[in-house]
Amino acid sequence: MPRLLSVRCQDAETSVDVAKKESVVRLTGSVQAVHTLAGGCLALGAGGLATLCLSTGAGAAVALRLTAALACGVLYQAPPFRWSYKGLGEPLCFLAFGPLATSAFALAARAAARQPLTVTPAVLAASLLVGATTTAILFCSHFHQEETDRAAGKRSPIVRLGVRRAAGVLSGGVVATYAGVVAACLTRALPLPVGCAALCCAPLAGAMMRFVGENYGRPEVVFQAKFFATRWHAACGLLLTLAFAAARVML
Repeated sequence: MPRLLSVRCQDAETSVDVAKKESVVRLTGSVQAVHTLAGGCLALGAGGLATLCLSTGAGAAVALRLTAALACGVLYQAPPFRWSYKGLGEPLCFLAFGPLATSAFALAARAAARQPLTVTPAVLAASLLVGATTTAILFCSHFHQEETDRAAGKRSPIVRLGVRRAAGVLSGGVVATYAGVVAACLTRALPLPVGCAALCCAPLAGAMMRFVGENYGRPEVVFQAKFFATRWHAACGLLLTLAFAAARVML
């Protein structure tokens, strides 16, 4: 019977990461060390965010969105919620890193530049792209863990769909993402240079799709899918930033 039945169990106790070589707990060999490091990062991050909110004059607008993003993280992983085990990690990841966090930092930047505190169409379009590429990393990380996820009682998308259907969902998500980019450009929600920057990353997304499509049934190989997704995400983030700066568009 899965150890997940104890809602206070951690990943290190449910054996869900037994095959994940890059697990921080496995690398450090200490759950307590990871807890201490995470607590320190949380304190530093909270202090930095509080300073940002107070210094920009956008305190309430920024803090509300960032608090909601952090709440998504708590629901995702923390006991007793652990919604990642219910297959809800991807929607939570998309909301946290996409519309919530991206719009929060965009509002902070607008406040610092003494711009109106509104979520512009450009912010919304960019946040959806950021959310999609971030979520792809999480989605791809499950492909090689179907057996361990199932054994631990984790109803990840791969467990729910099976690896073959999940590969199709990944491809559909990429196509939908770029269809959204084109639509955003046509409606002028995104400046054309920014849309072109996003489209320049399409070959990386294509490489990810092909790799998963060819290897979804080979756990010893498909574990690399998350690295393909990470490259797509990082390239999109960098090129979007440069394109916005070059177009002199304030988010």
